[in-house]
Amino acid sequence: MPKFKGRISDRGKWDENKMKEAVKNVMEGKLSVRQAADRFDVPRSSLHDRLKVLKSGKEVAFYPKLGRFETTFSKNFFMQLYEHVKELDNRLMPLSRK
Repeated sequence: MPKFKGRISDRGKWDENKMKEAVKNVMEGKLSVRQAADRFDVPRSSLHDRLKVLKSGKEVAFYPKLGRFETTFSKNFFMQLYEHVKELDNRLMPLSRK
């Protein structure tokens, strides 16, 4: 029986510079969204999403971003919170969910 080797996916493997070039060409009217996605080898839906955000006048990230959740705390604050909880546990005052 063959062993499971895991899921092989190419999601998020496109290049940031290619996405910038594709957006530039579409905004200048040189290419359509579909043509730019095919020529620069970027996902059409990602290209369309970035164009939509740019046309509304907001800042957009050109790098691949997987997942829909963002971190709540910064790395520094998370470490401070972690150390505080650890210190309380050492003093026999563990925190509960309540």
